[in-house]
Amino acid sequence: MRRFTAIILASAALAGAGCDDAPPPAPITEPGAGLALDPLPPSASADAPAPTEAFVPGQVWRYRTRPGEEGSRVHVARVEAGPDGGIVVHVKVTGVVVPRPGRPDPGPEDVYHLPMAEAALRASVLELTADPLDIDGFVAGYRSWTERADAGEAMVFDLTVAEVLQMIEARMNGQE
Repeated sequence: MRRFTAIILASAALAGAGCDDAPPPAPITEPGAGLALDPLPPSASADAPAPTEAFVPGQVWRYRTRPGEEGSRVHVARVEAGPDGGIVVHVKVTGVVVPRPGRPDPGPEDVYHLPMAEAALRASVLELTADPLDIDGFVAGYRSWTERADAGEAMVFDLTVAEVLQMIEARMNGQE
């Protein structure tokens, strides 16, 4: 049930549902400087682990993409302790191509929020890029996830980014 819930949330994030309601996050002055996502709590506290050496808010990564998505990027927006005590890296993925019935041009889209297990993201990424950070739309998806996490209903993806995107595409096309 948790996987299904997360896929629905991810599908909504891809479609942009509710993202227009979120206030824009404050700009980042330098990579790794962190994000000011008021009114969200800070991503690191005395109780939460510090961001990992590999993943720091503000980074943009090239990753092992699906065919045809070589320009897609993973944007790290937040790193924090997850519901099970592991590290969760919250990302936005840009440049995703999702063919859908009735849509003639499956041009690039964004998945506004994916909660990724640190190990799964590490297995996905190839190298840091100098691409500009893009977290537009991230806050609404993150808030929805934290509400579900507080209720014990959210999950963290332990698949690679490409595998998660494939699941989202299948769900959006009714191929679950």
